[in-house]
Amino acid sequence: MSSLLLNRARKELSDAEGFLQNGLAGRSRVCARRASGAAIQYYLEESDAPIHSVNAYDLLLLFQSNDQIPAEVRQASLTLTTRVDENFNLQAPMDPIQAARLIIQWVLSQYPESD
Repeated sequence: MSSLLLNRARKELSDAEGFLQNGLAGRSRVCARRASGAAIQYYLEESDAPIHSVNAYDLLLLFQSNDQIPAEVRQASLTLTTRVDENFNLQAPMDPIQAARLIIQWVLSQYPESD
């Protein structure tokens, strides 16, 4: 299951990049969120932590509230859960793809992919 989660994270991240290149920032953000969610689920499985939800948004919120996670990774998860305004704009410039990359890289630094 773990390798499937990492493959899903990579695919979602690739999709996020493609959507952004095509001017679809909202879809890009959703894919970046799902990529991070898959990586967080991998982290939880590898650490034998209970998983109460596989929803990416819920997993990002869980990461934000965990003091064992480095501050920069928690900030990246906050970036991916920040709500847009009524015009679908973010209040401050954010890079969801970079945030997802940071989360994925940190997870892999904790639990490198095994073959």
